[in-house]
Amino acid sequence: MGTSISVAPILAADRPGGPRPAGWRRSDLWWERVQVRAKTFQLEGNVRAAARCWTFGHLLGVLFFPTNDPRSACGLANAAAAARLHGRVRAAELRLRRARVLWSGVPDWLETMRLAPRARSSLYHLRMTVRHGDAFDRALKARLMEQVREAEERLIEGRLEPPGDTSRWVVERPPVYDDTRRLAAACFLLAFAGPRRGRDDR
Repeated sequence: MGTSISVAPILAADRPGGPRPAGWRRSDLWWERVQVRAKTFQLEGNVRAAARCWTFGHLLGVLFFPTNDPRSACGLANAAAAARLHGRVRAAELRLRRARVLWSGVPDWLETMRLAPRARSSLYHLRMTVRHGDAFDRALKARLMEQVREAEERLIEGRLEPPGDTSRWVVERPPVYDDTRRLAAACFLLAFAGPRRGRDDR
């Protein structure tokens, strides 16, 4: 099976040894890098290699992220997937249950998240942003809440994302380094993530 996600292009700008985006720590970049590798392995069908990354990513989250950070819930859920793959059923159940509890707090985190200014494609859009910035932020948060709910459904279902050739992370990850990127990583790099659901899937 061919590589479903090309790791090098995704990580080129995020490599921890290189320049860091403003406000991001090495731990932010390392966590993202490890979880992207895990997703790459998962979609290739190499779940054993993915499990090693999931376990390491969870340890990074425990060391560096507060429990209300969505990536903490994601890391714990992914560690549950790793435990399940190693036959540690009880540990997997406990971790996944705890991850669901942590995820239930993500909507509150979303309400207080920091948004970086978005680049606009024209002077018109720039003026609209200045005049109606609050409306833009509300619309963005509404879209993000949909991502959160979809990820929560995946956590409740508890089914690993099967091998394939697509990943929402590749297409939908924000180009800016703010809380929207942290949230996107938590939603799209879940071991239990999947493609966007349409109306017919609900």
